[in-house]
Amino acid sequence: MKKNLNIPKKKQDVKLWVHPEGIVMGTMFLGYESDFHPGEELPEDILNQSPPPSPFIVLQHRDYPSPRFYNKQAIVRLEYQRSAPNRESISVQLPIRLYLMDGSIIDGDVLESLPTDHSRLFDYLNHHNDHFVRIFSTAEQVTLVNKSYIVRVSHHEPEHNNNALES
Repeated sequence: MKKNLNIPKKKQDVKLWVHPEGIVMGTMFLGYESDFHPGEELPEDILNQSPPPSPFIVLQHRDYPSPRFYNKQAIVRLEYQRSAPNRESISVQLPIRLYLMDGSIIDGDVLESLPTDHSRLFDYLNHHNDHFVRIFSTAEQVTLVNKSYIVRVSHHEPEHNNNALES
């Protein structure tokens, strides 16, 4: 008798930049509950698991019928849609600019709840457990960037208001 191995998951549309393949559009499968915080599992929960139970993520590629498995270390960045957290749930808002190895420049805001004595950009970037940094490129878009592909980071004050909390 064949055993049903399906685990209930919710679908999240994502856009990956994979080295050296390039842009990959697809759907990630996320749990209805997170092991790390109240609420549903997020893509960053899977990418930042430490130690990783699996070096791969499962992605239903937009152009292929069967799921594909992507090595987390080969993922340069991942984008998905999500509302920014409310002001009460964050202690730090840091406007930053990331310079990546491929020449890309990504602007956004770090919106996190960090301890007062570890609330600097340097502290956030060097958080030892996380392999990906999370920035809000807009109020509705999260960009997760693999630290291994970041060349340089700077504080960034945008010319126009691109504040993720006020958009």
